[in-house]
Amino acid sequence: MRTIACALAAVLATLCACGRVQARNPPDTSVARGGDLARLVCSDCHVVAADQDFAPVLQPPAPSFLDIANRPGTTAKSLRQFILTTHWNMKSARVTMPNPKMRPEDAAVLAAYIMSLRNASPRQGR
Repeated sequence: MRTIACALAAVLATLCACGRVQARNPPDTSVARGGDLARLVCSDCHVVAADQDFAPVLQPPAPSFLDIANRPGTTAKSLRQFILTTHWNMKSARVTMPNPKMRPEDAAVLAAYIMSLRNASPRQGR
């Protein structure tokens, strides 16, 4: 009985250790998820990628994600804040955008995608 208990403890320890290794090094899918979200939510107004299916319907289009990514003050934190707090209203329509009503985790992956475009060539991000 003691041998079985020791073997079971060893197996559980191994499984837990593997779980910790995976948790520390998860595959980074945030940029890909952010790109998918950008195409779905943002491409009506912005050029979010060179290969997006349709041109923005907003004319002239809002700044491209490539341009936004390469602005000197742009950070992932500033993007998350902007995405989560900026709302459209008739008085400030020229400087704000509609409220996308995103969850913080969605704003984070969208910001990761935009930041991935920093220093990209125009062909990659436009």
